[in-house]
Amino acid sequence: MTAPTIEIIDPSDPIFAILADIPALLNRHNEVLETGTVAVAEQRTSQEAYDNEKHHDAANCADIRKRCGTRVPMYNEDAVNIPLLQRWVEAKYPNHIVEISNRDGVLYPEGGFIEWHTNSDRPGLRVYLHWLEETGKSSFNYVENGVVKRQIEVWKAFARIFDVPKPEDGLYWHSVFSATNRVAVGFRLTEK
Repeated sequence: MTAPTIEIIDPSDPIFAILADIPALLNRHNEVLETGTVAVAEQRTSQEAYDNEKHHDAANCADIRKRCGTRVPMYNEDAVNIPLLQRWVEAKYPNHIVEISNRDGVLYPEGGFIEWHTNSDRPGLRVYLHWLEETGKSSFNYVENGVVKRQIEVWKAFARIFDVPKPEDGLYWHSVFSATNRVAVGFRLTEK
C-alpha cells in the first residue's frame, strides 16, 4: 500500500470555516461525556504510550474491525455542514458516488486516537476532510511494504485521499493519534 495523497484546503475556501468551528465540537464532546447520550470509549493517551502499546501494532491486532479510543460523533445540528462538505467532494470526483464514511464525522480531542484497522469490510476510495486546532501534533499512521510509516499532519485544513482495497487484494492498515483537537469527516467513493 502507498502513502495517502494530501490536498491542502485554502483558508478562503468556504469549507475551511465549516471544518474549523472547534468550539461547537468541543461543546458536543462535553455534552456527550456529561449525558452519556452517545457511547464513547473515553480513553486518552500520549504519543509515547500510543507508540509503545502492543495493541497499536498492526501485526498484533487480530480483529480488523476493532475500534477504540476517543472519537466523538458529530451531527448536523452541530456546526459541521455535512451536505456542503459532500458537495465539495462530489465536485472534485464527478465520476463517483459519494457517501459519508464515518456517520457524520468525528472529533478527536487532545490525546484521542483510533487503533489500527483496515476498513476492508467497506472497500473503495476514501476522502477525509480534516481541520486541526494545532498543526504538527497529530499523525496518520499506515503500513507500507511491512513498514509502519507516520504522516505528521502539518496542515491546518486538508483532504487525505487513499484507497481501501478488497481483502483479497491486501489490507491497508492505518491508525490515528492526535495531541490536539482534530476534526475528521470521511467520505467513501465508488465509481458510477
